[in-house]
Amino acid sequence: MTESGDPLTVTDLGEDRWLEFLRRTNRAFQSGRRTTQADLDPRRALFAQSRFSGVVDRDRLVATFRTWDAPVTVPGGSVVTDMVSGVTVDPTRRRRGLLTAMMLRDLRRARESGTVMAMLVASEAPIYGRFGFGCALGSVDWRVDQPAAVSAALPPGTDDVDVDLVEDADLVAVAPALYAAAAMGQPGAIAVAPERWDITLGAVEVPGEDAARLRPALLARVGGEVVGYARYQLPEGYDGGRYTSELAVEDLAATTPAALAALWRQLLGIDLVATVKAVDRPAGDLLPELLADRRRAQQVGRADAYWVRLLDVPAALAARRWSAPVDVVVEVADPIGLSGGRWRVRVHPVGESAQGGGPEDAGAGEGLPSEVTASTSAPDVELDVAALSAAYLGETSLVRLHLAGRVVERTPGAVRRLGAALAWEPTTAPTLHGF
Repeated sequence: MTESGDPLTVTDLGEDRWLEFLRRTNRAFQSGRRTTQADLDPRRALFAQSRFSGVVDRDRLVATFRTWDAPVTVPGGSVVTDMVSGVTVDPTRRRRGLLTAMMLRDLRRARESGTVMAMLVASEAPIYGRFGFGCALGSVDWRVDQPAAVSAALPPGTDDVDVDLVEDADLVAVAPALYAAAAMGQPGAIAVAPERWDITLGAVEVPGEDAARLRPALLARVGGEVVGYARYQLPEGYDGGRYTSELAVEDLAATTPAALAALWRQLLGIDLVATVKAVDRPAGDLLPELLADRRRAQQVGRADAYWVRLLDVPAALAARRWSAPVDVVVEVADPIGLSGGRWRVRVHPVGESAQGGGPEDAGAGEGLPSEVTASTSAPDVELDVAALSAAYLGETSLVRLHLAGRVVERTPGAVRRLGAALAWEPTTAPTLHGF
């Protein structure tokens, strides 16, 4: 409550609140640095593309919420997504419904504007399921102790890839387009704004970073075409007459398996390195398959990366491609009444159009299209929107969710059929960028 006794309400925040917003979120996420105007300046262009909201009590910002629209890869395509970030509530204002008010306000706004999906990174796993978000994509941290030889059998064309040692500055003109191309093969990959690339690649100075630090990178080409890059750090470590240096891969993207293999081969072959570590890699990274001894690649971390929330179920299902034919009626429950309902999902075999009988559109892209229509028939599968959202990108198994009790099967075999159609194998593995 405010001093006047009025309830705390959510309001839009203007540019005059950006610095306060940044201070509040940095403190909430335990930054150890003091946030100043210099921290805001390089982020102004990014912030200008965002929607800021929050709760103000006695002219003090006590809760924050930031969103923006960005294309996100889904199986066989992409959809503009409501990206949710900077969600905080002052510890002294908890248990007053502020998070719920901010979240419901935004999800309803996004749904009304025609956005079919929302996505976020969850600071704590139990928070967002009650709003219909499901964990849809995981990430892996790898550690490879040297020496680690690559396999004798690598993807065709690996030896045709030329890899050069460069620096971040050499990537400014090529990394954004290369990453965008690689992202199309990894469901869940987020389009990265040009302004964020400027910060990432050191084109603009950011407080708290050493402007003079070396920014080594690798650039992979076939002929004159850029097919991949890798960015890493390699601080020297030396103890007892031997090098203990850890090469930390910060960002790795390639448009072909051959380019990915060539980059990993080069990274693992850099001299005077004891350990190679890579973080925030997609769960489907090919790294173990590229090694002569797959056990050299150890998973030292695995976590949920992106949480998805479908806002318009039929539109979202129709926007993606499918891996197998299926014809099922699905009933979706939504705890906040935003996108529940019952729909028939029909995915037709190759060569059969959605209308039944005509040839499939040759320009429609990889995978099979679907036809999603409202239905009054008895459901074959029942689940809540969080479970469907978790399975939407094709990585989380619908069958596993069923075995865990989160999906109800009314028609024998329906979950397995629907799960096989939803499943999707990525063809690339770009590092999963944060928000």
